[in-house]
Amino acid sequence: MRVILLQDIKSLGKRGDVKNAADGYARNFLVPKNLAKPATPTALKELESQKVTLEKQLQELKTEVENIEKATASQPLILTVRVGEKGEVFSSVGAEEISERLVEKFPVLKPTDLKIEAGHIRELGRREIGIELKGMSYGGFAASGKVEGKITIEVQPQQP
Repeated sequence: MRVILLQDIKSLGKRGDVKNAADGYARNFLVPKNLAKPATPTALKELESQKVTLEKQLQELKTEVENIEKATASQPLILTVRVGEKGEVFSSVGAEEISERLVEKFPVLKPTDLKIEAGHIRELGRREIGIELKGMSYGGFAASGKVEGKITIEVQPQQP
């Protein structure tokens, strides 16, 4: 029996895959536990339209990330740290602070979907850091691919 997987199943496949399963396994286990649904022509059309919608959203998100990259390249995100009289840095900038500032400046991003690839930054100056937008989903199906980019930040001393 052909089924559409509604969840990842280790021995069978990933969510959204169309797989052949033994009739008894599908009828008695997968379908009743909402792990899969029968791959009827209607269900297959629905799955295809969901995938098309998701790919469109993914492309829009990639465009948005490219715009954010360009915007931060010309005008970096400014983050401040406490600095001593001799220029020694007393605090650091972490991924959470960068994420908050990025979401504040670009409300299209959601903090729960954003992953900042930076540890604690303890030096003044400008640098590029990587960002990744975690999986999007539509109708329970995840996107095929992830959206990555680089943003420019500038760490400056805090004004007294």
